[in-house]
Amino acid sequence: MGGLKIALHTDSASIFIRPNEPDLPPEMLNVFITVETDNNPPSKINKLELALTGVESLSFAIGHFEQNTTLELAKDVPEAAGMSLKPNSMYTFSTFFPIDHRISGYQRCKYGRLFHRLAVKATCPGFLTNNVIKASKLLWLVPYPQNDSAFIYSHTIQGFSEGLGPVLLSLNSAHLTVGGYLRIMLEVPAPSSNVEIVKFQMSLLQRFTIRSRRKETLQDRSPEERFVFLDVPGDELDKGQWAARLPNDHSARPTSRLFDQAGITVQHAFEARVQYRFKTEDQKTSPMQTYRLEFPVSLPACCFQFASLALPAYSKIDPSPVPEISRETWDGASQHVSFSHCVCGESLDYLLNIEATLAAAHNAGVTFIDRRQLHREVRRKVESASDSRTTGQDGSSTTTRRPSYKPDGFRWEGRASEEELARLDSCDGSGL
Repeated sequence: MGGLKIALHTDSASIFIRPNEPDLPPEMLNVFITVETDNNPPSKINKLELALTGVESLSFAIGHFEQNTTLELAKDVPEAAGMSLKPNSMYTFSTFFPIDHRISGYQRCKYGRLFHRLAVKATCPGFLTNNVIKASKLLWLVPYPQNDSAFIYSHTIQGFSEGLGPVLLSLNSAHLTVGGYLRIMLEVPAPSSNVEIVKFQMSLLQRFTIRSRRKETLQDRSPEERFVFLDVPGDELDKGQWAARLPNDHSARPTSRLFDQAGITVQHAFEARVQYRFKTEDQKTSPMQTYRLEFPVSLPACCFQFASLALPAYSKIDPSPVPEISRETWDGASQHVSFSHCVCGESLDYLLNIEATLAAAHNAGVTFIDRRQLHREVRRKVESASDSRTTGQDGSSTTTRRPSYKPDGFRWEGRASEEELARLDSCDGSGL
């Protein structure tokens, strides 16, 4: 509409929701609306309205296609109603928009997608009918991880196979997300002398379930997708441990919080495969055999970054500047190509440095097994440790720091020395 321009901005394009905690107060999104007039604007604004809409498309194997409006929320901006407009002026309005936790989160895959769009609409008087001007932007509603220690992952599994003997697999990560990383350790200590190990693979298994919002009995389970992220030849197994990147947002989606909800849900599992064969006396090899281990895993979204959980040190320069590439960078109609907002764009070295950061802040004898405890401490902004104070003969007070509680599998590698405790205390309050 000539004479008037309108723009819509928010303090964040990502809104984190907890779908299985509906009683929580809604997330409040800060919305900023700018109205700019030229030399011949309308006389006033009759109404200024915000609306949040969720649109979902689902495709089923039987040929059924479904498009749903999952959400329609609207809110007026009362201070703009009836406001007179002057030529060559700019008006700014600020308001809050509540985001309920029961809203289905953003999702996309080959079987469907769900997007949310926030729009602003200004209605002004015209010659015969009202004139309407609109602006909109996409929002990304991301379900929160299952618990506060979702990043920190440690899993050990033991097995036995004829020919291979005992098999020990250990997985660890300080940043387990889509696009994150995983440390893998494999031990086959006593294989049979006539066994040749050909290959070891680690894969991420992904399966989608599509449920209709209109027909309760209509649902599809997609074929299982396998993403191999580690492939080690048999002659390199002596190394014993590796660090590998998990599939990024182009192929893997975060694990769903609620598996029985309508729409698109995602489930994941890790799969380990050891391929081997037996050698016969005539030097011929038998057919390939595979020993397989599979166990479920919950992957948070790639936009959850460890750096966002720790308070940065004070600086006059913004420690987390706005990325040069906008989050709304698009290639074509609906393909998102920017990784500046998430961990997919970070290097493996950056992710591995998180371990060093945790170790430097918690150098009082805590090993990698204790990462879940460490994560809780970071989330509480400072080291959430209990202080047991004792008074010496000279009246001085000494402090021994230990976590106030111990999760399953927690152990201390060794008691910290007084020098280590002194260095730890001198770092208190500095943040990570």
